[in-house]
Formats: sequence, structure tokens, C-alpha cells
Amino acid sequence: MNSKLIKATFDEMKSGYHISIGHPLWNEIIEHSEELIEYFSHLQLELEIKSDIGYCYFKTADSNDLIDLKRARRAVAILNILVLEIKNLAGDEELEGFLLGRNTFPLESLELHNTGRFSKALKQLGVSDKEDVITHLKSSQSFGFHKIENGRIMLQKASDRIFKYTLLEIPKVSEMEEEE
Repeated sequence: MNSKLIKATFDEMKSGYHISIGHPLWNEIIEHSEELIEYFSHLQLELEIKSDIGYCYFKTADSNDLIDLKRARRAVAILNILVLEIKNLAGDEELEGFLLGRNTFPLESLELHNTGRFSKALKQLGVSDKEDVITHLKSSQSFGFHKIENGRIMLQKASDRIFKYTLLEIPKVSEMEEEE
């Protein structure tokens, strides 16, 4: 077993991050998945590899899954709202670049809580102002959906599959609500 691969994998994921398709370690992890799973199991770490979906992460036996699930859902909800707002403000081309991780969006321009159509949804998430939006986005980077650098947010590789779904489903839900 390649000790450099073990160390690099551990260093990358030890703080709750995940590795996905497109990451420099991804192909090596897939190639040595059985050995890595066995090695980390001796350290009481469960290496979960979702090769069909394209990501892997450490799942610990004593992890607080429900708290993490709530935080992950909040992060995905806020990012979905951001995707819809970018589509509304910047158009399809800019949004496509954001979804694919090529374009970034300045955090200071986030005014999601002031947008009438999102304010109710954000309140349900416990987000009441711009600072709350930014705080939640910064604290949820460890889930690997996005990262923030130099005051700008960008989606990580493989996240586009999640957020493109938003563009397909939200209009359907909105139409159903309008009909009622």
C-alpha cells in the first residue's frame, strides 16, 4: 500500500471534507479502494466510497449524523436559493459557469434575505439577514459542495449534478403552488 496515498487521503478528509471525481486523488482512491477501506478500518474510520455517485468520505461510528444532516440540508437549501438568484440576476450562461465550478460569485453581493420569494424559505432555515447567509455558507464548506476564497463562493466538482436538479424541479413546484 502506498503510504503517500494513505497520508494524502487522510489529510484531505480528516476535517470532514470529501473527495469527488475530478480531485487529483480520486482515481488512486478508486484503484486502491479495498486496501484503503481495510487500512482505515483499523483506525476506527469507515471510508465510504460512493463510486457510482462520485465521492468518498470518512464516516465515524460516533459521528453526530443528525446534526450533520440538518447542517447539510441547510447548506444545500441556501445554495439552491443562491443558484436560483444567480439565474435570475446573471442569466443562464453565468449560471452554467457557476454550476460547473468555473465562475465564482461575490459573497458581498448576496442579498438573498431581501428577495421576497426567498425570505420566507430563509426564515424557515433560521437565516434572517445577510450575515446569517454568509455565516452558514462559511461554516458548511466542510460538506464539500462549495468553497469560499477571497470573498467569493464557488461550487466544487460534482456539485453541479445536485444543483442542476434545482433548475429542473423548482419551476414545477412553483407552478403547482400558483395553481393552488
